[in-house]
Amino acid sequence: MLKLLYMEIIKIDLEKLDKKIIQKTAKLIKNGKVIVTPTDTVYGLIADARNEKAIRKIFEIKNRIFAKPIGVFIEDIQMARKYVKIKKEQEKFLESANTFVLPIKKKLPFQKNTLGIRIPQSDLILAVIRALGFPLVQTSANLSGKSLTNDAEEIIKTFKDQEVQPDLILDAGILLERKASKVIDLTGEKPKILRK
Repeated sequence: MLKLLYMEIIKIDLEKLDKKIIQKTAKLIKNGKVIVTPTDTVYGLIADARNEKAIRKIFEIKNRIFAKPIGVFIEDIQMARKYVKIKKEQEKFLESANTFVLPIKKKLPFQKNTLGIRIPQSDLILAVIRALGFPLVQTSANLSGKSLTNDAEEIIKTFKDQEVQPDLILDAGILLERKASKVIDLTGEKPKILRK
C-alpha cells in the first residue's frame, strides 16, 4: 500500500529569515508537533522539550529506542540554569556550539539524572526558541543507525514512506558541510569527550 505524504514542506532562505515562518514553526511546536529544520550542523528534528508526546513522536520517526538520551537546544546560559546545574567556571564552555552533559535540575521527559544542552549558532533555531521561551528537544533528522544528511531532498525521501512522519519540513536545500557537535560530559571533575 502506498504511504500518503502528509508532512508540510516550506522552502526557506537562511539568509533572510521570514518572521511568519518562525511564528508558524513556534505555533506548531507549542501544539506538540515535530519539525525538521536546518541547524548549524545538519538537518535536525525539533519539538517542545517539555512535551512527552512530542518527544515520543521524535523517537518513533527515527525508529530509535526510548532509552537513548536526546539533547536539548537552549537560548542562553540563563535558560540553561533553569534546567541544569552549572558551576560558574563551566559557563565559558557553554559558549561554544558543542553539546554539554550536566546534572539535571528541572526534570524533562525521557531525561534521567543528566541533560545534554547546546546553545546553537543558528539564527533560525534561536529565533524559534525566543518565540517560545522554552528549550527544544533536538536530534539529527535521520533514521536511527543511518548516516546524517545536509540535503532536504534526501530527508523528504527518507520520511515520506514512514508510518510516523514529521509535521513540517523547513527546506533550505543543501546545507554547507559541517561536522556534528562534540558531546562533552561536564558532570565529573574534568571534562570528558563522549562524542568527537
